[in-house]
Amino acid sequence: MKRHLLPMATALIVMAAPLSANAGAIERGVKEGAAVGNKAAGPVGGAVGSVMGGAAYGFRSGASKVLGIPEETGSVQPRHHTSQKNHNPAHR
Repeated sequence: MKRHLLPMATALIVMAAPLSANAGAIERGVKEGAAVGNKAAGPVGGAVGSVMGGAAYGFRSGASKVLGIPEETGSVQPRHHTSQKNHNPAHR
């Protein structure tokens, strides 16, 4: 009986990191989906949004790992738009 537990324990240890990474994505999806759904349709929309957001983020996280697409690791700084005057030499 103990021989059968060793491969299972090994598999759980190997799968712990990917599962925890997906759990983080799912948690983020649940929070964002609940916020959007609650704003759009109240408490029922929040419940539906949390389920759909968790599923969408979990799928995206898993698919990006399978396809080898890196996920965003930090905040992306928005580009600052300068006025047209700075680009036109006649205005300097």
